[in-house]
Amino acid sequence: LCKALNVAAAFAEASCERALLARLEAGCHAPVAGLARTHGTQMHLKAFVAMGPKPLLLEMEGPASDAVALGWKLADKALA
Repeated sequence: LCKALNVAAAFAEASCERALLARLEAGCHAPVAGLARTHGTQMHLKAFVAMGPKPLLLEMEGPASDAVALGWKLADKALA
């Protein structure tokens, strides 16, 4: 039943956002936000990270088929 209700784009977007949070080790109380949106075969990820000395607003695009890697890459950019 769950498989029938799954929307592939929404699942990929949630996976991307979760990968960002996991890589940053950010939980529910961390000042981090991520928003992934699929546009055809591409995904756009926007993140706000306020865990360091100054807040960061970051964006990155990549293939929707590699959503988790996109989340990790943007997190790595925030940590650099």
